[in-house]
Amino acid sequence: MKRKTAVWMMILCLTAIGAQAEEEPAPALYPIRENGLWGYMNRAGETVIEPQWKTALPFSGDAAFVSMSEIPNPFQQSLGSGHHDGLIDRHGNYIVEPAPERIVLEYDTAWRIVDTEADAEGFRDKASGFYQPPLGNFEQVILSGDGSGPVAVMDSDGKIGYVSRETGEIVIPFQYTAMGDNTAFYHGYARPADETVLLNEYGEAYGWDEKEHLIDSRGNEVTLPDSMVPVSYVKDGYVIYSIPLETEEAEEERFLDMPGYEDYMPGQRGIGLARLDGTVIIEADPSIALMSLPDENGLVCFLKDTHETMLLAGAELPLLLAGHMDMEGHMIVPPTYNTVDWELAAYAFENGYAVIEDFSAKPENDMRWVIIDTAGHEIFSRQVYTNDRSFFLDGPVQENGLIWYSIAERNTGERCCGLLRIADGQAEYLTDAIYESHAGSVLPVKQQEDFAEGLHPVRQNGLWGYINEQAEMVIPPAWDSASSFRDGLALAEKNGKLMYIDRSGAVVWEEK
Repeated sequence: MKRKTAVWMMILCLTAIGAQAEEEPAPALYPIRENGLWGYMNRAGETVIEPQWKTALPFSGDAAFVSMSEIPNPFQQSLGSGHHDGLIDRHGNYIVEPAPERIVLEYDTAWRIVDTEADAEGFRDKASGFYQPPLGNFEQVILSGDGSGPVAVMDSDGKIGYVSRETGEIVIPFQYTAMGDNTAFYHGYARPADETVLLNEYGEAYGWDEKEHLIDSRGNEVTLPDSMVPVSYVKDGYVIYSIPLETEEAEEERFLDMPGYEDYMPGQRGIGLARLDGTVIIEADPSIALMSLPDENGLVCFLKDTHETMLLAGAELPLLLAGHMDMEGHMIVPPTYNTVDWELAAYAFENGYAVIEDFSAKPENDMRWVIIDTAGHEIFSRQVYTNDRSFFLDGPVQENGLIWYSIAERNTGERCCGLLRIADGQAEYLTDAIYESHAGSVLPVKQQEDFAEGLHPVRQNGLWGYINEQAEMVIPPAWDSASSFRDGLALAEKNGKLMYIDRSGAVVWEEK
């Protein structure tokens, strides 16, 4: 008996060791260029995948984008013609082989594979590794979302359905008619819609009616009470809803008849917050134009209509008020901040702070940038325009409490950057506006990350170096361009030659 127990213990130990070995991350690979072609090296600077492509990006999980064409920005390719794009694994083998008509676009959860000649699309899922080659019946693959449900696909008849990320099988039939980001899954739910063209007595189209469906990842429809229409994604069981405004008071609350309002307030409805079972958390308010789902602190950001407009850059724009409330509808930040931007992300709390560009309805007051905490206290405020300069915050506040700001000379357009630190309810200037730029320029912008691995590239006196989170210059400026650190190395360029440097600034690899 003891012998059997010992054998089983040994098996369990070996299984555990094997599981740990499987979880070890794959060795880092870095794109390198030799004689105008790109390949990959390892951490020691040794070439492991021979240069053979005109474009190659860092690996994203187990795959990397490569192309036989020189592509300045692989994340924003035109779908008009193919570019010889493909995907490779960490051994340099093709997952998706380049072809003249092929375009590959990366999204957070998958790659979109486009065949421009066949007018067909497919995808390669990052989590499962499943590759669906382009199919003639897949006219468009919609890969926005967080990957918590199947992939939305439009077929050749213009209908939206959903296919499995693991097998490519149709799991929700092609039945919806309206296309857009709402069709993608977030937090396990999607909001596909049906559109009906409205015809007048002469048979002429004068508009359309849209019905939204809130579905889970199996296609089951979630039904709210009849008067409540879901107008957001679901998060933690909550959804933003709207109600039709049909009373006489509603007529007084109608939004101005001008471009822009229908983009964020369809059907002249009031906005509120509810649970999926229809329980109302925040009553619908006819004057609310937009509302966010609760953040990690249980706070909701909302935009309130003022029925006023503001002339900005020659355009007449609707003037809104940004505010915040808790889950019981109590005001944390009253709607006092004037804005003409209806992107809720610009005003929602992130890492404990909200960054707001506050416009004024009164000409005698100036615009300003404001940072508030979750209690509604203003911890930073600065006018946008002073003398011949303009001030900008490049928010949001990062997890490390840092936020970039910039000051632009209005006469020359020259712009310099600096750092603010937000901590313990206080804001302090960590540096003056002494950097000419903080946006590295070797890799595409989408592959740059603020203070990746604790360091960030900055340009000073025309050259790039690296500062730490205390704004100390730990790698002195010496390069013509530079990128964020990835897996211990950063790609930089000097005198037209690429090189990788480590955290001490030592060159690990240099282009020949």
